[in-house]
Amino acid sequence: MKKGFIICILSLMFFSLKGQELISIDSCYQRLERNYPEMQNLQLISDAVEIQHQLLKTNYLPKLRLGAQASWQSEVTQLSIDNPVFQFETPEISKDQYKAYAEITQTIWDGGMTSVSKAIEKLSGEIEHQEIKLSVHQVKQQINELYFTILLLQEQINILEYNKASINKKFNEIQVAVENDMALSADSKELEVAILAIRQEILKTESARKTCIVMMEILTGESIPELANFLLPGRDIQMDTVINRPELDIMDLQKQQILQQKQQATALKHPMVSAFAQGGYGRPGLNMLSNDFDPYAMVGIRLSWNIWEWNTLKKQHAIADINLQKIDNKKLAFVQNINAQAESFLEEIKTQNALISQDEEIITLRQEIKASKEAQLNQGNIPVSDYLEALNKESIAKVQLEIHKINKAKAVINYLTLTGKIENK
Repeated sequence: MKKGFIICILSLMFFSLKGQELISIDSCYQRLERNYPEMQNLQLISDAVEIQHQLLKTNYLPKLRLGAQASWQSEVTQLSIDNPVFQFETPEISKDQYKAYAEITQTIWDGGMTSVSKAIEKLSGEIEHQEIKLSVHQVKQQINELYFTILLLQEQINILEYNKASINKKFNEIQVAVENDMALSADSKELEVAILAIRQEILKTESARKTCIVMMEILTGESIPELANFLLPGRDIQMDTVINRPELDIMDLQKQQILQQKQQATALKHPMVSAFAQGGYGRPGLNMLSNDFDPYAMVGIRLSWNIWEWNTLKKQHAIADINLQKIDNKKLAFVQNINAQAESFLEEIKTQNALISQDEEIITLRQEIKASKEAQLNQGNIPVSDYLEALNKESIAKVQLEIHKINKAKAVINYLTLTGKIENK
């Protein structure tokens, strides 16, 4: 217990002296969501959907159309009356005819096309939103790998610093003994070599840690102090069958979109009704027996109804049903894959818990062995190499304990990320 307390104190001193900022995995997620370039597209997508809805609303606004026409035809209307009592001469109608007009149309009912189109546009926007969430989710998986690599390197540095302090202390004791002719100078040199070797390991480990931090900065879009302290996540597992992955949301939205497309195809079969008013000027006007340029006007209602389309609607619905089934099959395969991976992470957590319990027992024994070797070294009964070997084995046991703790936390975070239950705290 005493040795473990010393390790904790040295670890805290090491990082509090070199850097005060604490970094959690949730803060990395928050940085990602603040700075990920595609997150800016969320508002742009919403804006685009709103504009599209405004455009669709114009389907029910009056529309003004201008037109002009000049034509020549081979025959014209003629009226012949052969009656000696009633004499009537019809004017000669020109074969070239002209007209210019303005027409206002107002849709009364479009068969439901506008409302269905609005729903499809909204679903398209929601799918794009979920695709961005999927991209963020994939980057979070990369952050997880980097974060736990940094944690492992950080713990290695802690243990190395503790070992260096322990050997330094013993080196000073041996130096005094050498000066008093109570120990060999070779012993002090061996300790000095061990200190230099540890310094090399610290240098390499710190370099690897800095590289990982730079990569983390690139992913999260914010700078991180090189000597910041990364915290071990403490999360609980929610044991349920719920999977909250963006891929599932995308597939559900795609199914809704296909159903709306079926309604859109059906809407094309409905009759479409509109009112119109037309005013113009031409030769002839509405009086086909007049060869003069005259103004004219008319109002009315139009009905358009496609009553036969060679069973295209039935075939379109069949294709839509096939696509719905394909999405269901894809969703089932995805869920099965997620469940299989989730089981592997749960098994990994159980394994790491068992290893942690064994590590604690091993460390207790290694500490007792090292204390015995240290006492023998102080009495001059064993060489320094025996003590260093005991110290090294104790350090390896402690490193293994920290590795297993980190591996457990990593398995928990990976499980939560896999099932979509990871949330920023």
